[in-house]
Amino acid sequence: MKATGTTTETAAETTAAETTATETRTKMKATEMKATEAATARAAGTRTHAAETGAAAAGAAGARATETGPAGTAPGEPRARLRIAVLGASGMVGSRVTREAAARGHQVLALSREPASDDPAVAPVAVDAHDPEALRAALTASGAEAVVLAVRTEPADRDFLVGTTRTVLDAAARTGARVLVVGGAGALRSPGRPDLLVADDPAYVPDDLRPVAAAGVAQLRAAQEHAHGDWVYLSPPALLEPGLRTGRYRRGGDTLLTAADGRSWISAEDLAAAVVDELESPGSERHLTVVHRDGPPAA
Repeated sequence: MKATGTTTETAAETTAAETTATETRTKMKATEMKATEAATARAAGTRTHAAETGAAAAGAAGARATETGPAGTAPGEPRARLRIAVLGASGMVGSRVTREAAARGHQVLALSREPASDDPAVAPVAVDAHDPEALRAALTASGAEAVVLAVRTEPADRDFLVGTTRTVLDAAARTGARVLVVGGAGALRSPGRPDLLVADDPAYVPDDLRPVAAAGVAQLRAAQEHAHGDWVYLSPPALLEPGLRTGRYRRGGDTLLTAADGRSWISAEDLAAAVVDELESPGSERHLTVVHRDGPPAA
């Protein structure tokens, strides 16, 4: 009797999970139809920008950096239209990634607890990242070719960040989606000190921010230890804040970069451009970073 009860409960749990996934797919379709039509129209009229690329000095530790910008594909070069799910779509980075991707004509699913978008090209999807089963079901049902993980907590919640990263990678392993994790600068190497992470360098991270930096390092480790192999971890520079979209930035490897003015910074708008650039034209690095580059704004 006890064994039979366990079997019945397991079957019920499986049925409930399947029902949740089916309901999620049904809810998505209604919003996606309008979003698809709007994205198609937008893609037809979206301007592509010239991409300027050249070698740049990366500073100490021999880190490779390239000069990039304005963001986008070259004139006349076809851009593959992607289906992109953005988790944390209401946050500083996630909202800008959503807007950037939609502006380039991609299909965008904006996942957050209280999704809201006045952009007809964006399909909002309500899901709580604190609920692993609901999140896994939403991502599995989304049909996304790429998933952008852009969640952060204040104060830092290391367990949540690591758990959510694993859940997203679990779902991606089932669907074959590429995952781009917008992580933290703490996981980068300090300039001139390849043996020292930024998270452990008091020159960049004061004591009160150590938990935030450590959570980012743990998130990177979770990705590195996961069986799903199609992921990339993008560390912003030391300072990330709202600003202008110039489409110009330097791209580097796993060492912190600084701008021409000596600061390590980028606007959230330009970070979003770098995220979508990476999804459209994936590089070979598993861990990369970007930093502001001076120059006239992109047209």
